[in-house]
Amino acid sequence: MKKGNMKKNLLKGVIPALPTPVHRDERIDEEGVQKLIKYVLDHGSNGIFILGTMGEVAHLREQEKIRMIRCARSATPDNIPFLVGVSDTGTQRVIEQAKRALDLGAEYIVALPSYFYPVFVPETIQRFYETVVEATNAEIVIYNNPIYAKTEIAFETFAKLSRDIRVVGVKNCGSDPALHRKLVQCLQGENFAVFDGFEPDFLRSASLKGSGLVTGCGCLAPHIPCQIYQGGQENNQELMEKGQHGIDRLLSFCGESWRQAVKYGLSLLGICQEHTLEPFVPISEETR
Repeated sequence: MKKGNMKKNLLKGVIPALPTPVHRDERIDEEGVQKLIKYVLDHGSNGIFILGTMGEVAHLREQEKIRMIRCARSATPDNIPFLVGVSDTGTQRVIEQAKRALDLGAEYIVALPSYFYPVFVPETIQRFYETVVEATNAEIVIYNNPIYAKTEIAFETFAKLSRDIRVVGVKNCGSDPALHRKLVQCLQGENFAVFDGFEPDFLRSASLKGSGLVTGCGCLAPHIPCQIYQGGQENNQELMEKGQHGIDRLLSFCGESWRQAVKYGLSLLGICQEHTLEPFVPISEETR
């Protein structure tokens, strides 16, 4: 029996993890944000996720995070799920970020385990999420990204956290196919969504009929991950393979620096400027 009394999970399909459009001075490019959200929704996306890893959340100044949430919220239709990343380096910092995001219109918050200091004890990770949920009463998506959080969340921890109805799902960026399969087969349901954020294996996840896909490089061509997801729902192997081939090509084009490359690609489409936040530097001429 899940704790709480929240609404049934409405998260499914393809949710782009948006880059954060900025001007050269690192202030939010509000016109770029509006164009980007319209672009991904016009091409089939089912939700909006801002201030994640793709959104350079760790580099943004606090006032620019506020501007980004306000701008993105105003550009996102009410019938589209709106997710905001609140990852930070300590539990109380995450709680502060989450409360602010909720006040500014976030429907769901997304959080890595507290990062910088690696956390290897499962009970510590479980306590972190339980504390955030109790302090905010927010609907939260667990963000499993071992590269950035320096820890892999165990299946048993997901299973325990999923009993709280406010823990509505996971964005899994880990590369362990056995873990992802187990999450889909054992935990996915109307109150817990399992999203794959590891783009090289989108076909695998769609074949399992996971809840959906969260994509960064797919922001350049949102119809491609939508093809993969649709193929999975329809048991259409050819469509899934076509979409995965497209994702693989996008990843190869990104070269040495996928955040900068995606922004550069969006600038070619006339959506936003290519500027990233320092210390990131412009992409090489070869990648261009």
